[in-house]
Formats: sequence, structure tokens, C-alpha cells
Amino acid sequence: MWICSAVSGSFGSAMERLHTAPAAREASGGSGPTDVTLDEGKTATFELPGDRGACLLIHGFTGTPWDVRPLGEALSAAGISVQAPRLPGHGTTPAAMLEAHAPDWLLACDEALARLPGRRVAVAGLSMGSLLALVLAARHPNRVAGVAALAPAVRFRDRTLNSLRAVRAAAPLLELLRPWIRKDTTDLLDDAARAEAPVLRAWPSARLRDLWEMQDLAWGSAARVTCPVLVVVAAQDHVVDEAGAAALVRRLEKSPSVRYIRIEDSAHILPRDRNRDLVASEVTGFVERTLGPAAVR
Repeated sequence: MWICSAVSGSFGSAMERLHTAPAAREASGGSGPTDVTLDEGKTATFELPGDRGACLLIHGFTGTPWDVRPLGEALSAAGISVQAPRLPGHGTTPAAMLEAHAPDWLLACDEALARLPGRRVAVAGLSMGSLLALVLAARHPNRVAGVAALAPAVRFRDRTLNSLRAVRAAAPLLELLRPWIRKDTTDLLDDAARAEAPVLRAWPSARLRDLWEMQDLAWGSAARVTCPVLVVVAAQDHVVDEAGAAALVRRLEKSPSVRYIRIEDSAHILPRDRNRDLVASEVTGFVERTLGPAAVR
């Protein structure tokens, strides 16, 4: 039991670092759930108009559409219609995450993809949203014309999390010992953006298994993606390992075009951080080139 408790402590500490900016870690306390509901005005699904094609935007694990809103606005300003769903279990209360699983997230993305206008569309995702985007591209090669993968969550930076993934059979025991993980902030260097960010204050540790499932599914899907892919990483990302993104690029062997961009002076939530305008410009340009004039309704 002493060994299990020690492992649980390392597990909890590592998980609390997930999506947590270093400057805010000192404020981290207990790990119990909270019933505080996030601001619906920030976290809700959003749609933006456009008449030059369409793009699906997918936020990340424990995130919300707020994270990708600036990117959606830039795309809409360029004439691209946007749909950004809020994944099941996300953006409301910690308890809502109890019954949300990887298949639910995929189904929500499939349904959103089907609602987009036009024959061919683009998909852009942040973190776990990048994984979902890759799966959609592999499943719907005639529908998805291009994928923009921002800070793809292929591999975590934290060694404890990577080690636990390798021995995931022990996850149920660890979940009993540490059922809830506290989250105090999000990985942003921009102080104003970090202060404004809606943060789910706790999430069930059991959902980590769903995140691992998405990593496996996306890794298998990447080898079957046949559309152009843009991979964007943050130089100061404290959540995911940049080497994982580099490995993803090599995995995309059937893609006709893979572009890799490293954004300086930014952390994990790229569409909201200090170089958000550059990120928006790069992704918008990629989507415009990928869709081309044939995407106009």
C-alpha cells in the first residue's frame, strides 16, 4: 500500500501539471472536485459565417471553444465559415466529465463535420483536438481536404505521465487512490489571456485513459491520412513534447504535403498566446490554399 500511495502521489502531481503554466503551480492545493460552473458565454459551441469554404475547429482535453475562438474569427474574416463544437463533458462542471469518453468526443466531431457546408472542408485542432482531426481525416478522406494540427498531444512532456501510459493496466487502481485531479490554470504565457481563460477546476483521473485511447487511435490514423497537413508547435509548450510532433510528421507518410512550424514565445494554447496573430495567419493561409476556389459554395 505504501508503494501504491507513493505512485499515486507522483501520478497526481504529474496530472496537475497537465495544462498548468509553471507560474501558477505554486497556487495548487487539493485535488477534490468543485461544483463551480464555467461561464457559458465563453465556453459554448460557436459558429461563424463565411462563403469561401468551411473549417471545423476542435479544442483540446479539458479545454473549451474559447481556446480556439481567435482562430475562428480570423478564418471567418477571410471568408471561411467555422464551426467549433464543445466536446461532451467539457466546459461546464467537473462532474460532467465523469460520463464523457473518447467515443463521445469522436461522435461529436463526426456530427459537426457532417453539418459543415461544401463537399470538401478543412479541420483544425488544438492538442487533443489535433488527434481528433487526424482521425477524421483518415475516416473521411473524401471529405477532409486538409488538417491543421496545433500542439498535437502525441506525447506528454512529463515523464511520469508517459511511464503510466506504458503500464496503463494499473490505471484503475491509481484512479481509486486519486479520483480527481485539480487544474488551477492553463498553459499560456500571455498574462491577460491566462487571467481570462475559463478553467475546469478539476477533472476525473479516469479520463486519462480516454486521452491515451485517442493518442493510440490518432497514431494509427496518421499513417492513413492522404490530405495536406500543417503541424504547428509552441517553443515553450509545458504540456506536450515537441519530439512527439516531429514523430507525427514522419508518420504522415501518405500525406502529399506536410509543413512544420515552430512558434516562438508561445505555450500550449497557441491560438490565444503571444503569437496568436501569427498562428491565425499561418492556419488561415493553409486553409485557403487547401480548400482553393473549388470550396466556394
